[in-house]
Parts: sequence; structure tokens; C-alpha cells
Amino acid sequence: MRHALLLPLLALAVPAAGQPYLTGPGVALRDVLPLPPMTGSPEDEADRATFRATRSQQGTPRWQQAIADVDESTPAMLADFAPAAGQPLSITTTPVLARLLTRMRGDVAAAVNVAKRGYARRRPFLVDVGAICQPRAALENSYDYPSGHTSWGMSVALVLLNYFKLKEEVAAAAAKLAVRQAETAQERRTAARRGAGKAPRRR
Repeated sequence: MRHALLLPLLALAVPAAGQPYLTGPGVALRDVLPLPPMTGSPEDEADRATFRATRSQQGTPRWQQAIADVDESTPAMLADFAPAAGQPLSITTTPVLARLLTRMRGDVAAAVNVAKRGYARRRPFLVDVGAICQPRAALENSYDYPSGHTSWGMSVALVLLNYFKLKEEVAAAAAKLAVRQAETAQERRTAARRGAGKAPRRR
């Protein structure tokens, strides 16, 4: 039962890859997420200070990495996680996994967008002056919390964690089954030789 959720998702990933698994807003994130910092609170001021301080990284390798991380498409996410997985991940090498993520992305986006509208927290660059790592027009009409990129990245990570754990368990179970089948076949051959009056050979 440990992977009772992932198995049916993998089975359903093949047809209608662009169709989400859930209907409506999906998971009610506001039931589990903490409230964002109140405007003017110490936590809010700390967030603002972090935004202003990190603008100094513009033009650095870390800033370029942030620009690259803007792409949250399925191929990009698979490529980002491939080094941690220790194997190639792509729409061609792992097509079922790719379809699963493509379908699931709509569910994550729907849940995040409902929470964003509910909290209506303004984005940092609309409060303080500073460069950002993607076009402003893509963000200025949406809200800051919860982070869509963080939510999607964690969702993909959790799926991959269970996906590879499941593959390990399936492989281990298959190996045990193969050993047991070989032992059973040997026992049957031994029994047959005994029944025919032949002494069983030593192993």
C-alpha cells in the first residue's frame, strides 16, 4: 500500500497527457499552508531585506542559474533532476514519467493559483526596486505566495522519490520471485527423479 497512489497515476499517465488528474481547484492548499507574513511585520521586513540584498547577484553564475530555473516545463524539470537521479530523464527515455508530470502540472498550478488569489501577497519587485530574473510582464499581474516554482519543484521531487523507490522495490520483488521459481522448478525435478526411482543428483 506504500505506493498505492503512484501506481494508478503511472497507469493513467499514458492517455490524455494534457488532461489533469483532478477536477476543479484540486488540493486545498490554504488548509495546510501557514499564512504569509503580515505587511510591516518582522517577517515581512526580513523578506524585503532578503530581496534587496540578493539583487547584488545580478550577472553572477547564481543569477544565471535562477534565469535557467524559470523554465518549469516537463523536459526542463526532467533534465534538472537527471543528475540527482543518476540516469537520463526525458520525454524519450522516460515517456510514462514525462506524461505523468505533464498531467500533474495542471493540478499543481490550479491549487497554487487558488491559494495565491486567496492570500493576495504582492510580489517583492512591486514593493521594492530591484531587477528580477524573468520579464516583469510575466509576473506583475499575479501574486507572490505560495511560490509556483517551489510548489512545482517539490511536487516533481516527491514523485521522483517514490518513482525510483517503487522501481527498486519492483526489481527486488522480481528477483525474489525468480529465485523462488528456480527453487520450485528444482524441487519438482528432484521429486520427479525420486518418483522414477532415480537418486537425485548432488548440487
